[in-house]
Amino acid sequence: MKRTVLISVLALTACLGLYFLMRPHPAAPVAQAVPSPEERSRDLLITPAGVQLVLQAKSAEAFTIVLGDSGNGLPPAFTVETMQVGRTEVVSAELANKLIAILVDPTTYPDLDPSVYPPDQLPKGITIKPCGGFQPRHAVRFRNSPAGKADVTFLICFTCHDIQVVVHNSDGQITHRKLSDFRTPDQRLEQLILKALPNDPFLTQKLARS
Repeated sequence: MKRTVLISVLALTACLGLYFLMRPHPAAPVAQAVPSPEERSRDLLITPAGVQLVLQAKSAEAFTIVLGDSGNGLPPAFTVETMQVGRTEVVSAELANKLIAILVDPTTYPDLDPSVYPPDQLPKGITIKPCGGFQPRHAVRFRNSPAGKADVTFLICFTCHDIQVVVHNSDGQITHRKLSDFRTPDQRLEQLILKALPNDPFLTQKLARS
């Protein structure tokens, strides 16, 4: 009798052990990569979806912006809604890839202070920066299709090294806009924009002085 009970206990123990060995175990949590301050700044400025649109863009164009005169010798306050586009040039795929490599590179952007640049979009038509008004003269726009309305536009002021990113959805509505400083070594971005807009007087003079 005792032997039968012992065998039964051993059998039950073996079954329980086999059950615990064979049952599915929860997967170990995957460690999430902690973004660098530069990656965080880039994603705040462009948004992750905007970065993907730029990387997968099917067309790109560069254009100049006519700033005009407010009547007191200074350009009027800049807004995307009233922006006057000047010269426009289609950007070749090779040049677009070089521009993309800089514009989505996290090291192009300093660490943004969320208290100055909150994660939500700026109020309509407002481009707030501690250093003053934003006056871009050049821009690059990336689209997911040549005739599509969804795009990411980089508005660039090479005087103060400011850049504003504006994202439009497929209906042509602004879904995101944010402003930041940028930094590129050896005036690389200026040189690429000048290749996209050959003989641009502002960039030609700026690069000649450097």
